[in-house]
Amino acid sequence: MKKARTRLLAKKRAQQEDDGADNAIKKKDRTPKEQVVVDLLCRWWYAMDDWPPNDPKYYEDELAKRNLRRVSVQEWEWVADTDDKGRSKVYELSQFKGIFRRADGEKVDLRPMETCPSYTNFMKKDLPELYSLLVKAYENQIKDLVNSKYDEAALRETLTTGLSKIREKSQQASQMSYATGATAKKLQLR
Repeated sequence: MKKARTRLLAKKRAQQEDDGADNAIKKKDRTPKEQVVVDLLCRWWYAMDDWPPNDPKYYEDELAKRNLRRVSVQEWEWVADTDDKGRSKVYELSQFKGIFRRADGEKVDLRPMETCPSYTNFMKKDLPELYSLLVKAYENQIKDLVNSKYDEAALRETLTTGLSKIREKSQQASQMSYATGATAKKLQLR
């Protein structure tokens, strides 16, 4: 029993040495564009409009396209599943703007996925645009720290340092984009 335990401990030590003596968690290898997207996903609401949109007209139009009608939860049990125009009843989930539930329990998601602040949608954008959004997000987050009831001096310092680095990278990305665009135009003219 003691020998088995000793062998197990020796095996664990050997694995730890193979993994690295400090056992530090390695940061995932990302391309510069992926890293900008990840950073932007952490603070997109400082750079973009609200999502999902708060416009009731948008949802009413989307419901009409799908032949649905909004019913309040209070009247849900008392109204017919389908009205005289053939529209099915749905109610909006109060905790998730733009998501509705049908009488049969099916979920109806009316949020505009093409404008969703997601990894997939951000990866479709070019790098200078992503950097521009990230700069805006950092600037607005720093401005918003004034509203905090806590001492945010350390966070302000971290964000200010990060903003300087992001601005520099943004400028480099814009220059590279301009240079590659100019080269492409020259090739098209030939």
